[in-house]
This record gives sequence, structure tokens and C-alpha cells, in this order.
Amino acid sequence: MFNRKHSSPIPSPVINQAGIVAARLPKPWRYRGWLSLILKVAAVMGGLTIGVSVFRSPVFAVSEIEITGLHQLPQSRISERFDVHGANILALQTDDLRTAALKDPWVRSVGVQRRLPGKLSVAVTEREAAAVWQVQGRQFLIDRDGTILEETRNRTGLPVIRDQDGSLPTPGETRSAETVALARTLMEVVPNELGEKAVDFEYLSYGGLVVETDRGHRARFGDASDFQWKLAIWKAVLKEADAQQMKATHIDLRFGDRPFFRS
Repeated sequence: MFNRKHSSPIPSPVINQAGIVAARLPKPWRYRGWLSLILKVAAVMGGLTIGVSVFRSPVFAVSEIEITGLHQLPQSRISERFDVHGANILALQTDDLRTAALKDPWVRSVGVQRRLPGKLSVAVTEREAAAVWQVQGRQFLIDRDGTILEETRNRTGLPVIRDQDGSLPTPGETRSAETVALARTLMEVVPNELGEKAVDFEYLSYGGLVVETDRGHRARFGDASDFQWKLAIWKAVLKEADAQQMKATHIDLRFGDRPFFRS
């Protein structure tokens, strides 16, 4: 006897336009979601395969490193910070390379660019020595921003600033940039204004900068504030002292119109 409870369902007949009876089949849209997912996975897998092959390709290995802008530093000193020959140029972290180069106190800025397929271009801007910072009997080149560059034994015609109460610096540390700028300005201005040469500079953390000329005249400027006024006062005091046949060997110009001087 036929048991309807356990029998499998029979597709209901349907008559198409041609009049042919056919079973009702599942609609095609039920498979479209699966087909779309399969295509997306295939595309991703294909992209990954291409990406891996590109990153493994020897075509994109770094074969040349071009370094420009060096005047003070030897080529080897910078190239050792860019020891990436053979590495994939697309995988390089240029920010990390730039950071490594900036650890050299002589390097002010650096630009790193990829030149496909395998060339790395490095453009360096160096610092320039603006003065000699002398402390505890040792001399260090210092740039206009106050960055200590390296120890030196050659004065090279730069103003020498003798730090009277400072500690020994290490390259990369900073000292007073304002003091460096003031010393350079005095080197240029004093000969024209006083007819004397600025030959020595002393620096105290609490008293600022003192300049001494080749005629033994000393003036404590302190800092660069009111520079023209201080210079005019110094010039006037020396002129008056000379007229009265006095010696104004040391003048303190830090207090505006109340200069203090001693003979």
C-alpha cells in the first residue's frame, strides 16, 4: 500500500509555452549568491598570487643607491645607514631609513625616493659649522641651530665661544643657538662700528655672552635683545672714556640705559 507520509515530494507539473509538461525546477537566482562569492574569492586569491610574485621578483631588488648633497660627510658614512642592497624596493620603509639617517648630527634633513625598478635616491642636506663651542678645554663644532656636530682641533676662522660653566656635550646635543648667532653678528659688526676686531667670546649660563676686542675692550651683551641700542651705548661709552683719557675695559650692557663699566 502506498504510504504518503514517507514518500518523497513529486515536483508539480508545469506547462511551458510550447505546451510541454515539465517538472518545476529550483529558480536560478538561488545560486547567484554562491557564484558571486566564488568569483570574489578567486579574484582575491589571484591578486595575492600576483602580489607575492611581485615582491619576490628580482626585478624590484635594490641594485643602486644614489646619494646626493654631501659636502662635509664621506659617502660611506651615509651609505652604511642605507645598507639595503638586494631588498625589495616596494617593501622598504622609507620613514625608517630617513629616521636612521637623521641620527647623524651633520644631517639636517634627508629625502628618500624610490626609482623603479631598483634604484633608491637619497638627497641629504647637511648642517654647516657656524662657531666653535669650547668647554672644559675641548672644542666642538656647532651649527647655527645650536647642534653640536663633532669635536675639533681646528678653529677654521670661526668664532670661538668659551663656555665657562657648561658640561661636556656629545654630538647631537644642543647649546644656545641665540648665543651662536650673537657671536657671529658681533664678528661682522664690531670692526665697522668700533674699528676693532672681536677676537674672544665668553659665555655664562646666568650672564650671557661677553665679547672682547683686539684692543682689550670687553662688553657683556648678555643676549641679542636691543642689540642696536647696546652697540650704540658701547660705542658712546668708549668715545667718552677716550675723550676723558679713561679706560673702559669692561662694560655691562644688559641694563638698557644704565650701563655699568669699570676701568
